[in-house]
Amino acid sequence: MAKIPPRTLFKTSGTTRIRWLDDGHFVYDRVDVSRPYLSYRDIYVYDIEHEKQRRLTDGARAQEPAPSPKGDSIVFVTNEAGKTSLAMIPLDEDQAPKKPKPLIKGNFQQRFSGPEFLNDDDVLFVMHTRQGPEKSTPTI
Repeated sequence: MAKIPPRTLFKTSGTTRIRWLDDGHFVYDRVDVSRPYLSYRDIYVYDIEHEKQRRLTDGARAQEPAPSPKGDSIVFVTNEAGKTSLAMIPLDEDQAPKKPKPLIKGNFQQRFSGPEFLNDDDVLFVMHTRQGPEKSTPTI
C-alpha cells in the first residue's frame, strides 16, 4: 500500500458534512467567514484537480448537503427564523449561486436533519419533533 502524504486543500469553518460527487469533486457546507456580521452556512463544490471551490448557494443558511445518485442535484437542510426546511438545487456548470427549491417546510415543532438520497426520486431524512422520538421519513 502506497503512502500518500497528507496535504491541506483549503481551510473551512463550521462545516457539518462533506460528500463525494465523483473522483475529483466533493460538496460541503461552510460558514462564510468573509462576511463577519452574518454567520450563514452555504453549499460549495470543491474541484480537486483545479484546487478551486465554487459557491452553490448564497445566504441560504444551508447545511448537510447530499448529492443525488446521478450527481445532478444536491439536497440539504436550510434554517430560517427558528424553522428548518429541506431544499434542493441543481448541480450544473452555471457558476452563479442558485436559489434553493423548497421541498418540505418545517414548523416550529419540527427539525430536519441528515438528508440522503435513497434513489433518484426519494430522499430519506430525520425529523425531530417535540411530541416524541425521532422518525426517519422518505420523501420528495
